[in-house]
Amino acid sequence: NMSAAIKITYGKSKFFFCGDSEEKEQKVLVGKDIECSVLKAAHHGGYSKMSDSLIKKCNPQYAVVSCGKNNMYNHPSRKTINTLVNNNVRILRTDISGAVSVYADKDGIEKITVMNK
Repeated sequence: NMSAAIKITYGKSKFFFCGDSEEKEQKVLVGKDIECSVLKAAHHGGYSKMSDSLIKKCNPQYAVVSCGKNNMYNHPSRKTINTLVNNNVRILRTDISGAVSVYADKDGIEKITVMNK
């Protein structure tokens, strides 16, 4: 819960990186302006790391889940994936697609590319 949470805004393009925040910190974040186009999922999408209230407050179009293929922690968790899916968020996973690049300008997201493994 001590990691940095960062929001980057450039016109209509908004990115939110919630670090390794857990439930306690996410309750604080929900009270802030965290609406975004792209959300970097907390703690590799680990179990109970992405609350439904945080996803609803962010209201992202996309979520990037950074995790290694066949990692020993089984990230991302099914709960995190279900929470994102239930909130109509498009999921980009590095364990499946490789590196994810998001290109944006002040008018919004221009394109998203993935480096397929």
